[in-house]
Amino acid sequence: MDVKEFKTWKEQVAKLIEHGCIDIKSDEFAIDILKKVNYYRLTAYFLPFRDKETQKYDSNKVSLEKIYEIYCFDAELRLLIFKYIEDIELYFRTQVAYYHGKLYGALAYKDKTSFNKFHKHDEFLEGIDKELGHRKKSPIYKHHQIKYDGVFPIWVLVEFFTFGMTSKFFADSPTDVQQSIANNVGLKSSQIRTYLEVSVVLRNYCAHYNRLYYTSFTKIPGQLPSFMHENSKLKNRLMAQLYAIKCLYPDKKKWNDGFLRELSELIQRYQEAIHLHHIGFIDNWKEVLKK
Repeated sequence: MDVKEFKTWKEQVAKLIEHGCIDIKSDEFAIDILKKVNYYRLTAYFLPFRDKETQKYDSNKVSLEKIYEIYCFDAELRLLIFKYIEDIELYFRTQVAYYHGKLYGALAYKDKTSFNKFHKHDEFLEGIDKELGHRKKSPIYKHHQIKYDGVFPIWVLVEFFTFGMTSKFFADSPTDVQQSIANNVGLKSSQIRTYLEVSVVLRNYCAHYNRLYYTSFTKIPGQLPSFMHENSKLKNRLMAQLYAIKCLYPDKKKWNDGFLRELSELIQRYQEAIHLHHIGFIDNWKEVLKK
């Protein structure tokens, strides 16, 4: 099996130049960046500027400084999105726990008949056991082991859910539970299901430092605005993901005055380096993403 040879910092700089990134302030500048960011991670940000035939970077459009600015923008963007997705995750934890508990009982989650036909109960219980196993030192876990013999009502159990588990719990809940939550959110239950799935994937992208810039997402929101759905360069990019997040976000004022303001400021700070169409943004993106 062939394995690429190890390359020193200087050799990595030479490789960048060989591939077409000739606009570099100095070797010292480049090495300083490469010490912070793995070479193969950094080169992913060159993708929008790579010639399809030669596979080399367009030296007229790219510089190492610009690429690093895009990288920094992407890092800040992940942190911003992650912060607001947390509100969605905690909101829907609360919703599924409240309505499933109200309509079916505190421990109904133990019974597979309390879910719809798509539910895989054995997998669900295994997931719960796994998460509880990770949290044995938690005060909540210890309290319920001592006082309640390890029995967790649904409104306590959700505190151990991953976002993926919350999304699946909603999708597997009976129609009356889904509809009760949908009425509060002002969406169809089918929209909530697909938007939650998208949110989970995007949350994991952010949590694991995956690139958002110039990424084509495979999990695409359903029921997008027609102008977005008909254009693959829009529906596969970040803006469509953020549209789903917007629809789920529970606080209109916080979204508009918080997220959109912070996003606008972030874009303005990096406007000299980034290209908004690389993340699927159109000229009136603020109007589209406003609640």
